[in-house]
Amino acid sequence: MQYFFRLRLGNGKELVYFEGMNIVRLSSALVTYHEGVLIFEFQNNVEIGEKEAREQLAAGLKLAQGKPCPVIIVDNHPLTTVTPEARNILSKASPEIPRLCEAFVVSTLAKKVMVNFYIKVQKPANPAKVFTGFSQAWRWAKSFT
Repeated sequence: MQYFFRLRLGNGKELVYFEGMNIVRLSSALVTYHEGVLIFEFQNNVEIGEKEAREQLAAGLKLAQGKPCPVIIVDNHPLTTVTPEARNILSKASPEIPRLCEAFVVSTLAKKVMVNFYIKVQKPANPAKVFTGFSQAWRWAKSFT
């Protein structure tokens, strides 16, 4: 299978997207649905507000066709921020996108602390876990399919 394009992550690694993958490119994120897993890859140096959060949810809902699925959120860019309003919208999205689990991929200690705080405070109804590498997050998410 030939690759469609490579996306370089901020930590010197890259994700490879293959032909046949369902992809929606937004100004704030790349939203992908592959092998039953929904992936949100935040873009570099953007602020994700209410508008962007709603766009991402709409794209994810379209790609997953409303089917329950694991979700991977990749936030490897230190200059990308998510506003409290957007976090609230995204954390309440379960009825729109039924999540089997949420895997968060981060590259900085600060973002890891923030995601762990989110998990402890918001108490998602589905399993949620933080990873520093995409491959570990992928294996964990795939275990729910």
